[in-house]
Amino acid sequence: MIEFMTGLPGPLLHLALAALLIAESGLAIGVFLPAATTVLTVGALARFDVVPVVTIAATVALSSAVGSQVGYLRGRARQGPLWRATTRRLGSTRTSALLNGLERRAAMTLAVCQCLGVLRTVAPRLAAQAGVPRLRHAVITAAAAAVWACTLITLGWTAGDAYHRTELAVSMAGLPALCIAGILLIITVAVRNRLRTKRDRAGREEIDGDRAVNL
Repeated sequence: MIEFMTGLPGPLLHLALAALLIAESGLAIGVFLPAATTVLTVGALARFDVVPVVTIAATVALSSAVGSQVGYLRGRARQGPLWRATTRRLGSTRTSALLNGLERRAAMTLAVCQCLGVLRTVAPRLAAQAGVPRLRHAVITAAAAAVWACTLITLGWTAGDAYHRTELAVSMAGLPALCIAGILLIITVAVRNRLRTKRDRAGREEIDGDRAVNL
């Protein structure tokens, strides 16, 4: 993924990332989109100076917050397929209890859900159905989105640094390292096969011994 995203121009990369994150929180298809993985990747790209870290972090935070508002509005306007699937799985009683709990503990619940995969897509719709005020939802999710964005960008930055050093070490080691790794792999496989053969032989001998005793 790093190679693919590196080939995109800076503005196009920002637009593609924004579209992905808005769709992830705002549309039902968002449950299948790799948002967190993509943000980690762009964090690594920022480490390589492919994109400015400040603008990419701002794009991630703003897009995730906007997507959450889109999901909230869609949840308040109508009960779409994602909402129907959620209520069908939970049942009416559990859904009512969930909505009541969300209304009472909106701040903590929405902040946590904003940082967790599928819940980032479902929570805005639940908040709309639970009657959480739009402004309150916007403030909570915007703050949580900023924390989520900075955390993942930082992790991606750190991982990018490790990736760069690993790549450098591999390039310095070159073919000898690959040969040594291949030899160790062959030895490991041979030892495992030999041990498996011995176990199978011991098992057959034990079975033959039991049959002899029974006879």
